[in-house]
Amino acid sequence: MTKLLTVLLLAAAGAGWWYWGADEAPAAVKYRTQAVDRGDIVQTITANGTLSPLTTVQVGTQVSGTVYKVHVDFNDLVKEGQVLAELDPALLQATVKQTEASLENARATLELALSNVARTETLFKRNLAPDSDLDQARERAKVAAAQVKTAEAQVERDRTNLRYAVIRSPIAGVVINRQ
Repeated sequence: MTKLLTVLLLAAAGAGWWYWGADEAPAAVKYRTQAVDRGDIVQTITANGTLSPLTTVQVGTQVSGTVYKVHVDFNDLVKEGQVLAELDPALLQATVKQTEASLENARATLELALSNVARTETLFKRNLAPDSDLDQARERAKVAAAQVKTAEAQVERDRTNLRYAVIRSPIAGVVINRQ
């Protein structure tokens, strides 16, 4: 009797599973196919809140002037050393020419002062010029030499300022703001 009862219970359980569980059977696996093509792989990121870059670099220039040309815009990728903008070089070029002319003037003054020293030394050796004249000639030569050094430094500074008229990216990245 217990065997018959066990068989009936198993049969009832099987019928119940078939009746109530048949809808929950796993669906057949479906595959989707796509033709192969070439293109960029794009990754999409979503976020809540405020996004901020890991590193922010302020880019500017050491000289002021009128912006002549801007080479990048918002969200542009830039490489290190890439030209971002250019200032109008006209005034800076004129300043370089002016200081180069001042340098030539200072060199001419030094040349004249050295000639005067040589002439005064010759006269001094013949006892035709006093010590004070020789001292003054040598002092004028020292002043002229210092003026040449000053003019050379000014020319170098003005050439450097002219190079600063081209604004370059210090790092690789993305332009996030432009003023």
